[in-house]
Formats: sequence, C-alpha cells, structure tokens
Amino acid sequence: MCWLHSNHSGNQVMGADTTTGLSEAFFDPEAAQDNITYTRTEFGAKYDHLIRDKAAGDDALRSFRAELHLPNAFGLPDYVSLATDQGPDQMLWVVPMDDTHHRVFFSIRSSDPERVYRFAFGLQQNGKDPWELAEEERQRFPGDGEAQASQGAIPMHSEETLATTDRGVVMLRRMLKSMAADVEAGRDPLGVSTLDGPPRHVDAGIYTVSPGTAQGAATASTAGA
Repeated sequence: MCWLHSNHSGNQVMGADTTTGLSEAFFDPEAAQDNITYTRTEFGAKYDHLIRDKAAGDDALRSFRAELHLPNAFGLPDYVSLATDQGPDQMLWVVPMDDTHHRVFFSIRSSDPERVYRFAFGLQQNGKDPWELAEEERQRFPGDGEAQASQGAIPMHSEETLATTDRGVVMLRRMLKSMAADVEAGRDPLGVSTLDGPPRHVDAGIYTVSPGTAQGAATASTAGA
C-alpha cells in the first residue's frame, strides 16, 4: 500500500495527510518493516499497520487493520475517513469467473451514502478516476489494476523477488497450499462450516492500541463484528 498508493507516483488516497485521513508517516517506506505485522487468525490472517499520527507525549497509537477469511472474503476499513474503534463495516468477496478473471462484490453497513462513495472513489491516480486515465497515465501512475495486470494473466512465482515486507504473501500462499492439500485428502479445509454455525468474528477496522510495535497492535483487544 505504501509503495503503490504513495511512494511510486504520488499520493492516491483521498483525505491523506488531513486531520481525518491517513498521515504522511503512514506511507513512509523506511518504517514499513517496524509498522506492519501479519498474524494468523481462526479463518485466515490479518494485517496491522500502525498509524503514527498522535501528538508528542500522547502514548496512544492507532492501527489500520484488515482481515482475510480464506479463501476469498475480507474486511477492509474506511481508508479515507478513519472511524476509530467502531468495528468493521465492510466485507468484500473476490469471486473467480474463469482461470484469469474475477469480480469483487462488497457490502457496506452504513446509512450514509458518503461511505459508499469513499470506497468507490477513494483512490485516484494522477488526480483522476481510473476510467479517465490515458494509457501513458496508467503506466506512469499505476493503481491496483495496473499492478495486478503487470504480473501477467497467471503470475510466475519463480519470477518474483519478495522482500521482508512481503511475508504476508508467503504466509497466505502456504495456508492456501495447505487448504488445497486438505481438499485433495478428503478433509474439510480452513473456513468450512455449517449453515447453523455461530456468526464469524471479523477483526478489521481502525483501532486504538497501546504504545509499542505493530506486534503489540496485532494482539490488541478489539470489538469487531
């Protein structure tokens, strides 16, 4: 998120570096290793990214947290207007269409149409919505679509150069391989449950955490829904 939506070609997140949005320090690539943590959860994994935007002398920090329920559903916070300690309000499902295409469906719990607007239009490339971009702008100011398409229809993992901050990618791939092995062996993979099972807890949102590292944020008590 830091590199693609800020460092590469300018900030793309609406509201960033304002009193209600993500701070400039959030996108600091030099601090990413200390501020980001990936943690396994009951149904998948979660990502914590510390938001270091508090005034000097204020011990409290906040964490931007998203959780993936394998294989294809995840909770994502409002990244434009940071509603703190209010629990998750959005779920997304990535649904395969064929071997090389997918669609994303989402559900937002809100009575405010602006919440949907912030999600749908909260990222801009060169100050424009994706459909307004010329081909040269797509190359010079890439977003999620361009970054994904540049890897090819079926990415070759052998061509990748993963870094320390990509440890979440490695974690998820191992979990997916384990799930595939479970299916092949006739076992239920992670996440399978009956219709009459209990509701699932989704640990996503913007949360106040105790001072310290991202590791502390990952274990902070939350009130997800």
